[in-house]
Amino acid sequence: MVPDSDAEAYLKKRFPHKEIRLVNNSLRPNTIAAFISGLRSVFQRNKTSDVDINLHFTFTGKEPAIATVRINKGKLEVTQSHDGVADLKVTTDSTFWIDFLNHRRSIPLGLLTGKLRLAGSSVHLLKFKKCFHA
Repeated sequence: MVPDSDAEAYLKKRFPHKEIRLVNNSLRPNTIAAFISGLRSVFQRNKTSDVDINLHFTFTGKEPAIATVRINKGKLEVTQSHDGVADLKVTTDSTFWIDFLNHRRSIPLGLLTGKLRLAGSSVHLLKFKKCFHA
């Protein structure tokens, strides 16, 4: 069980007498398509009741793609287009983003090198991170 996840909370409530074995999250995307399609698998619904954000992702480089991630009161909506008005626009090199997701690169490095550009409040990126188990 991944620590501090919705699944762990459910198991503690449903089976309080059972011992829970904690493990690391092994769902690490290696492509942008896997990142976009895998968002639903790692979404933490119970931690997002107060979150209302709309993010536009634009991926450049080896794997160009666009996506909108809308999180509204525990519901996740992912589309492969830019829908609605974005609270935060994230433009990034696809290779950098995959490396960031796999803990090989950092946000400050991406901002310094120009591999990552943010338009809007970076607080929304922290809210986005809170909604998914890393």
